[in-house]
Amino acid sequence: MICPKCNEFTESEFCPNCDFVSFSIRGRSDYFYNKGLNAAKSGNLSSARANLSKSLFYNKRHTSARNLLGLVCFETGESALALREWIISSNFQKNENPASEYIDKLHKDSLESYSDALIHYNNGLRYVLQKNEDMAVIQLKRAIDKNQNFVAAHNLLSLCYMLQKNNDKALSVIRKTLAIDGDNPNALSYYRHLTDGIPNAASARKTNSDKKIYSSALNLKPRAGFRAASALLFAAGVFVTLAYFVLLVLPQTLSEKNAAITALENQLAEVTAENETAAKNYTELIGDLRGQLDQVSGAADSARAKLLLQEKIQKVNTAATLSQTGKSEDAADLLYTIAPDDLPEESRDIYDSLIKSVYPKVASTLYNSGVSHYNRKEYDDAKTDIEKCIRFSDDTFTYRASALYYLGLIAEAKEDNPSAIIYYNDLITNYPASSMKSRAESRLQKILPAT
Repeated sequence: MICPKCNEFTESEFCPNCDFVSFSIRGRSDYFYNKGLNAAKSGNLSSARANLSKSLFYNKRHTSARNLLGLVCFETGESALALREWIISSNFQKNENPASEYIDKLHKDSLESYSDALIHYNNGLRYVLQKNEDMAVIQLKRAIDKNQNFVAAHNLLSLCYMLQKNNDKALSVIRKTLAIDGDNPNALSYYRHLTDGIPNAASARKTNSDKKIYSSALNLKPRAGFRAASALLFAAGVFVTLAYFVLLVLPQTLSEKNAAITALENQLAEVTAENETAAKNYTELIGDLRGQLDQVSGAADSARAKLLLQEKIQKVNTAATLSQTGKSEDAADLLYTIAPDDLPEESRDIYDSLIKSVYPKVASTLYNSGVSHYNRKEYDDAKTDIEKCIRFSDDTFTYRASALYYLGLIAEAKEDNPSAIIYYNDLITNYPASSMKSRAESRLQKILPAT
């Protein structure tokens, strides 16, 4: 088609040349935005989130949908995700955008407590994976104390109680979860599992008048002029459900399969040569069971991989929050533990942006700190800071050659001349244009053994 705005040819309804979006795409986006808005006003935040994500799929520049998605994330306790949506929205629309106001309010409402809640939640998830439910409960309770609407923490806490066979406490937590998000699929699934019934949505749901940021969204108006779109099909599932599957269902299934195989193999050993037909049948049955066991084991591996990916995404969001609260070095340490290859596109963009903004700043701070420690003859602290400086820098870092030079000086001061020689040679070989090269050569001549 020919773009009606810039007259350039485009193969889709979105023009990459001028960012024009066709009316049919806008109509679909508005349709799902209106569904999301109605769901949010009804307290069905999971449905709202699904519809708003669909709206952004059709039009990523729909700032009203993005702002409301951020509000929904904030209401469910995911402040890092809310902050991400509002930052993206403010980049798309600089003026007259309430996202800036939401960001300011989020900072005033103690963003640090939300960051601490994420840290406790990640610790709780790690304990769940280690099958240490008692420690997981302690960490998840701390996360909820810091962020009372943290739906993911509520869900994982109810799962821990279920694993401990403490169904009364699990039901209490589930009801609190449904009071925050009336149609949360995980909470509903747990409730049905424990009671074989459906909770009363009206009694479970609470009002949102006490949420300063979220309540402002209730004044939003539906977007008019959209075309009828196909019905939305959405399958919602997060890693807490996967954790339930891996930790509660699969171990029992695997145990049952292994027990069945062992029993059949014992029977097969007792079959005599005269009953070859029966032996053959047993052998085939064992093969079938082994095939089923392989399938179940494959499902377990896939579920664990998804859990690890979700934990990695959560680390990226935590690093973003730490950076926003001024904890740049903590953010850099967390980013250094993340292998970004399999991150989704949005999380990879946030990761790359943080690497570019956080690493250079932290490297410069650590370099200056290391030099100060060296001047005070605090050589161990100096080495630690300068080695971390090199870890968070690349060849474009201004002081990288100087950092190697100071590592050589520190090694000399600690009478470790072999290490000093390695540092000086590294500097001379890899940074020949540096002003520090001549100094390194001079130091090297003094400590090289005579030939």
